[in-house]
Amino acid sequence: MALAFNTIHLAIKNTGGRKLKMVELTTDAAYVTNGYPIAPSDVGLTAIELVNPGGGTGGFIPGWDQTNKKLKFYKTGATVSTIFVEAAASEAGLNGLKFPLLIVGY
Repeated sequence: MALAFNTIHLAIKNTGGRKLKMVELTTDAAYVTNGYPIAPSDVGLTAIELVNPGGGTGGFIPGWDQTNKKLKFYKTGATVSTIFVEAAASEAGLNGLKFPLLIVGY
């Protein structure tokens, strides 16, 4: 299964030429170290300026890496010094989970 993006809402009025998209992401078990790359074409845009991931489900918390344009997933670690650790490559626990993403782009 590949990543799946489903647009829930699109706003284009009074946004300074930007589009605001609310997207539901369905993850797969092919997570790569340092995060899933998200291309503008994945969500029907020509450029992504910001991704604000929401929610946390299945024990995973999403986070956006603005520099590398990747969506990372973290899970709780076993000790206080590893409160949150990045999910392992090919993390089976991510398969089929749904996360909302607010994406700003054009």
